Amino acid sequence: PVMPLVQANNYGYTTGIQVQNAGSSSTSVTITFTPSAAGSACTQTKSIAPGASATFATTAWAAGDSNADNTCPNGASFVGSGRVTTNSTSQELVAIVNQHSFSANKGAAYGAFGTDSATAKVVMPLINDRNYGYFTGFNVINVGSSNTTVNCTFSGSSYTINQTLAPGAALTNVQLNKIGDKYVGSAVCTATGGDQKIIGVVNQLN
Repeated sequence: PVMPLVQANNYGYTTGIQVQNAGSSSTSVTITFTPSAAGSACTQTKSIAPGASATFATTAWAAGDSNADNTCPNGASFVGSGRVTTNSTSQELVAIVNQHSFSANKGAAYGAFGTDSATAKVVMPLINDRNYGYFTGFNVINVGSSNTTVNCTFSGSSYTINQTLAPGAALTNVQLNKIGDKYVGSAVCTATGGDQKIIGVVNQLN
């Protein structure tokens, strides 16, 4: 599984990732977290029995975390991506990503992606900037094995993004105050160079 957006201590938002072992044998799972907008790289490892699930990320950056299963710095902010880099007995894994702000009573979820769903293009049908308080932000991750350059364009706008991503790295872009007041449109991100395998997720916020 690949998680294009993972965050911790980010304006009150934290991510929780539930990974289920859908196989028939226990497996040791490591998720590698790669920063894009904040934080430093770290890992978390848990053993998951067949049919069971384990929770990653929720407390990994917490101020009081014991770091018994992770290398993430306590109390630090993190905005980036995550991906399973170890699955010791090659079991089938599925995952869901929860994003929540307990203080604001806000939450959202998205399903993690398999690398086989990656393509050279990510299409985002709805993008907002200051649209009656709403705006969007997205993360696009390179799940290939070589560097790729991601170019993003926005309908009806000259605003563009161009960034080269190493394998496992993600591009983070929040559209607030970047495109135009009351902007409602769409975006397309296209990869060039390397093996051109990208996946993305969009958040809409108020």
